[in-house]
Amino acid sequence: MSARAALGCALMWLAACADFEAPKRVTLPDIAVATPSFSTDVQPIFTARCATASCHNFATHQLDLNLAPGYSYDEIVNVQAIFRPTAKRIAPFSADSSFLVQTLLADATRHPEVARMPLGREPLMDNQIQTIINWVVQGAKRN
Repeated sequence: MSARAALGCALMWLAACADFEAPKRVTLPDIAVATPSFSTDVQPIFTARCATASCHNFATHQLDLNLAPGYSYDEIVNVQAIFRPTAKRIAPFSADSSFLVQTLLADATRHPEVARMPLGREPLMDNQIQTIINWVVQGAKRN
């Protein structure tokens, strides 16, 4: 497949994931969790902000990624990133090497292959991103 065709496919996938309705305010704790647990601190962020109707859930799994409870851990930890084959979606102990973390950041130079996630919605709050980063740098444990 040519680079142009691959880019076209990627843009169609991203557009299918976008929810261009008015952003919905999600009520999650307004703190960065210093020692987060995947099940009690990270998964609720994925569930509320990523595993939504048109994005990364069981039915749509945009970009072959399902972040719904019971699926997300196996879909991200030590799994090769589609857009950056040299990276993992989540590389335990390294937020800088974790493509999923990079796509959450405002700095587009950290993820030039894709737009900032969640696409078409309000970005995650800084404390939510930091909670995910803390979980990754502490080993991305299944806890």
